[in-house]
Amino acid sequence: MNPILVIAERRITTPGKLNPATLEAITAAQQLGERLGAPVVAAVLEAEDSGCAAECAARRLDRVLHARHPLLASYSPDVWVQALVQIITPLQPSYVLLPHTYQVRDFAPQLATRMGAGLITDVIGFSHAAGAPRFQRPMFQGKFTADVVFDGPAPHSVTFQIDAFRADA
Repeated sequence: MNPILVIAERRITTPGKLNPATLEAITAAQQLGERLGAPVVAAVLEAEDSGCAAECAARRLDRVLHARHPLLASYSPDVWVQALVQIITPLQPSYVLLPHTYQVRDFAPQLATRMGAGLITDVIGFSHAAGAPRFQRPMFQGKFTADVVFDGPAPHSVTFQIDAFRADA
């Protein structure tokens, strides 16, 4: 099975620390990886080593990819997408999981488009049936929940709502 990739996001207000939503996305990836029998890998993008990669590594991941470049010092969607395409292409993950933050909402559609793959946003859970995950997301401002599956080639991108998974699980 191809790996599941989690894109880590750093805290803006506290350099060197991961956004708590990233830790929740890691938990979701670990649960999905357990059900699919897939390894879980995280990618950390930053200008220089701040300790975020080590924080990810402490989360029982199979691997942490640490991309460092001066252009990653401040957030730019074009730079992030270009860096992530260079990580995703050789890794060939089945799923790319991201925390559903303002930053991710900015670049995730562009990333999915560049990869020629689908994107499901605002996911609050998943189930596994008929060999493929079914992602639950609220519809029509939470009036009901829909099960959504991917149709098309991987990598499938998924953003998880904050508090959908416990970071300490």
